[in-house]
Amino acid sequence: MEALTKTKNYLADTGAIFWNSLSDDYWPRYYGWLTEKLADQDPFMVLTYATSFAFFFFLVYFWVRNR
Repeated sequence: MEALTKTKNYLADTGAIFWNSLSDDYWPRYYGWLTEKLADQDPFMVLTYATSFAFFFFLVYFWVRNR
């Protein structure tokens, strides 16, 4: 039981370190890069592309799942 508790604590600590590095380091960089790339794009076209990609992704997902 002690090994299970140690494993749980280790995974929780590792997850916290990963989450902190993700939210503190990578997200601001990604957000800045994405904002720079999309600054000169038409917002309606960006929304159209994102919706089309999501629709295609779910269409393929459900097709593979129901095969």
